[in-house]
Amino acid sequence: MTIWHIENDTPKARSKKEVLPLIHAQVVSEIARLLGLSEEGALTLGEKPVKPGDIAILVRTHIEANELKDALRESGISAVASGGEQVFCSDEASGLLYLLEAVVDWRNSDALRRALASSLLNNHYSNIYGCMQDEKQWLAWGGAFGMLHATWAAKGFMAMFQQLLRLLKVGERIAERPDASRRLTNLLHLGELLQQASKSVIGMDALLHWFENQMELESSEAELRLESDGDLVRIVTIHSSKGLEYPIVFLPFMWSCRSRKSDAKTLLPFFDEMNHLHCLDANPTDEHTFLAEKERLAEDIRLAYVALTRACAKIYLAWGHAGDAGKSALGWLLHHAQQVEDLAKAAPDAMGAT
Repeated sequence: MTIWHIENDTPKARSKKEVLPLIHAQVVSEIARLLGLSEEGALTLGEKPVKPGDIAILVRTHIEANELKDALRESGISAVASGGEQVFCSDEASGLLYLLEAVVDWRNSDALRRALASSLLNNHYSNIYGCMQDEKQWLAWGGAFGMLHATWAAKGFMAMFQQLLRLLKVGERIAERPDASRRLTNLLHLGELLQQASKSVIGMDALLHWFENQMELESSEAELRLESDGDLVRIVTIHSSKGLEYPIVFLPFMWSCRSRKSDAKTLLPFFDEMNHLHCLDANPTDEHTFLAEKERLAEDIRLAYVALTRACAKIYLAWGHAGDAGKSALGWLLHHAQQVEDLAKAAPDAMGAT
């Protein structure tokens, strides 16, 4: 293992914006050296020269993958970003599409029937049939989507999205599934992406069309596997690298994480240990925020184990007091400013105030 220390002469963490160009440059430089693109000549794995396909860079997000891919390309090194989150290919995306179609066209009986069958609602077929046959239930169902349509028109997408989750009890229905945590994460991520898109895509129909296009594009990319991909440096999400091995692994972003913050613009997912239910909170208390952060940290520690055990021969790890290092898995594992019991009354910050 080679550890690249992110230098810092101050008690405060270096900003992500400041550190990223340094990380990108170091990764590109070392990969060029390994592949013999520098004056030293090619290095070897055993008796064979290192090939681009021997190298994997593990990241957390699409954004990290794309930025690294661009940095490598500028230096003449080709890479393929594969195994991404593919959230638009998820079952939650299909389920949300049915619901949004019904919100946009709430007077359309076909759209309302498809919404009943959304995977997000986990409806048994007998419940779907019963609602369609009972006039009172059917009118109430259509009325709910009429209300959501009005909220979207008056207050924007995110207000409607939060109302949809509450009105249709989506969190409670997803909690009945064994993979509730992953489904909630995907759903909230989709909500965030749609909210961001709504700032530049004007109108309900236009945003729905954008959503459908994203699903089609990501599905096509997921199916496309060029023969030359095996000869390229691979950029893979940590989550999708589970069970895989690579001769050489780069871990450039273990000092970063996606902490869950109390924010009126987003919904906070957490597990209520008293009631054994997954919850969604639009106005979370400090207690709920700490619960959500404790869960996030636990998942990040599991992912850190995955990341650190993918390499067969060599690991490059960038680490230091930068970004959200104090809230990250490695921050928690390597530093001791907090104990487990502290997480019940404070957010993770294992390196002290950042």
